[in-house]
Amino acid sequence: MPASPVSYMLKSRRSMCQSDTCKLFLNQMQNPTEISTVLLIIGGDVVQKAIAQQSGRHKVTLVPFSFGWVACAFSALMSAFGDGTFMPQPDYPSIVIDVGSRNKKSNGAWIIGRLTRDLERDTEKQFKHKKSALNTGLLVTFCDMEGNGAGEPHSDWLYWSFYITVLTQFAIATIPIYAFGANRDWSIALMTAAGTLLTVFTGSLQAWRREKFGRTRDHADPLGPYDHLSNDRDYILTRGNGHKHVFVLQHNNTNRGVRLYDLAGAVSHATKMTRYWAFLNAVLWIVFLLVAGSLDEHTWFLFGVGAVGMLQNIIVAGFARTTQAHGIPLHLTGTTFGGNDGTGRRPKVMKVLFEITKHNTDLGRAIRPEFFPDVALSSLERTFWNKLEETNGCVISKAAVVQEFDRMANPDRNATRTMRALNEVWP
Repeated sequence: MPASPVSYMLKSRRSMCQSDTCKLFLNQMQNPTEISTVLLIIGGDVVQKAIAQQSGRHKVTLVPFSFGWVACAFSALMSAFGDGTFMPQPDYPSIVIDVGSRNKKSNGAWIIGRLTRDLERDTEKQFKHKKSALNTGLLVTFCDMEGNGAGEPHSDWLYWSFYITVLTQFAIATIPIYAFGANRDWSIALMTAAGTLLTVFTGSLQAWRREKFGRTRDHADPLGPYDHLSNDRDYILTRGNGHKHVFVLQHNNTNRGVRLYDLAGAVSHATKMTRYWAFLNAVLWIVFLLVAGSLDEHTWFLFGVGAVGMLQNIIVAGFARTTQAHGIPLHLTGTTFGGNDGTGRRPKVMKVLFEITKHNTDLGRAIRPEFFPDVALSSLERTFWNKLEETNGCVISKAAVVQEFDRMANPDRNATRTMRALNEVWP
């Protein structure tokens, strides 16, 4: 009697599983070799951002072992002998304006970009029960810079999650020691311990915390000490034209706080000692990579250890934090300009600028060029702002606009809108 198709397929599969290819596949799935080595190379950008988030509070930066550390170590080595920049580039573009001088600087500091992102989140949370207030052309929020904690990040749950992650990793790494009878395998636990020590060593390189808060000079520098936490300036923080959020950061009475304008353009240079440590760090990770590639038993447990660490690093690298945890403590005063009260039209940018100018002339003149360059001003708007520069008086500037408006035979829509906004702000 001929064999059925089903029995033929089963017989074929049994014969296939006897082949070298099938055995190789099964062995690889049981104990994947080289996969851990490959995974140590990818994901360096995630590790770099996780270090950036956690560094700055202590000399020792706690980041768990995960995939991507070899790539991060060689990136740090390249930076040490190249541009000297260990911190990642800003992933959230922003602009810092000095209110007193009205100088503008495009932000180059990673921490300021994250601060801008999280401030926008905190501001929008304040209006979660009144979301219509966010329907505006420009929303100006005032914040007070706090002296306590400046340059010293607060330990939040992301910081403490390191210990939970490491305990979980060692719980996984010690399974081969107890779960296979007399065949105790200590290799995974030893590799986990060595990897954790190396990650702490890499994250604790001095360049990370010096660069994070603009400590670009040492107190032993012949040019003199650089007091990066002495600040007597007010700043404007925004993503620029096309974005509605503007934050006014007011200095405190103690004149203590991070100099955001200096930090936004700070340039770091690696010292000779930093280059030595970065080179040693890269060599140690190469040795670790070679040893990890030689493991051929229970490698799934090493994979699990790296996966747990990678999950924690992804959360740390991308999660929002408070200003205290960033090390630039701010207090939202609750004072805002430009919020939509829901009873009228959507506030226009120029009207909000008039309101800010009425509150503080210097603020209005500092913010206006970013959102309304001179070439974008109408004739009446140009008259107002030019007169304001001459006299520093809002009422006098409005009077000059009224005179010009009265001389117009047929005012256009822009002129009418400008006059309406001025009359609403200065009745």
